[in-house]
Amino acid sequence: MTMKYHAPLSDAFVMTVSASADLRGFDAVSFMLNDATTPATLQMADDAGFTVNVVPVTNVDTGQTIQMAAAAPVPFWLETFRPPKNFVRVNGATGAVFCFRYRRTGLGPSVPAPNRSFGRAS
Repeated sequence: MTMKYHAPLSDAFVMTVSASADLRGFDAVSFMLNDATTPATLQMADDAGFTVNVVPVTNVDTGQTIQMAAAAPVPFWLETFRPPKNFVRVNGATGAVFCFRYRRTGLGPSVPAPNRSFGRAS
C-alpha cells in the first residue's frame, strides 16, 4: 500500500485488538483474523451497539459480501474502505481479531490474494 499522507504514520493509522471499529475520522478499516474455524463477515451499522440498521458490508464493484470462509488461510484480512455507515465489525470470528483503522488514497490492491476479502463498501 502506498500512503500519500504526509504526516506521522501514527496520526493516520490506529491499531487495536477489537472486532469492531468506529470509522469517524478514518477512511478504511482492515481486520486481521488469526483463526478460520468458523466463517466471518463484515457488518456495518448506524450505532456502536450494532442495534440500528445492521447490514452486511458488500463490495460495491462486485456485489459480493466481504467475508472469510471457514478453513481459509490465516492470517486472513477482511478490509473495506469508505463504508456509508460509521461502525463496522467482524461477525462470527473465533480467535483474536486485530483492527487497523487508517486514512488511505482510495486505491485498492491490484491483485486479489487468497487470504484477503476486500472492497469499497456499498
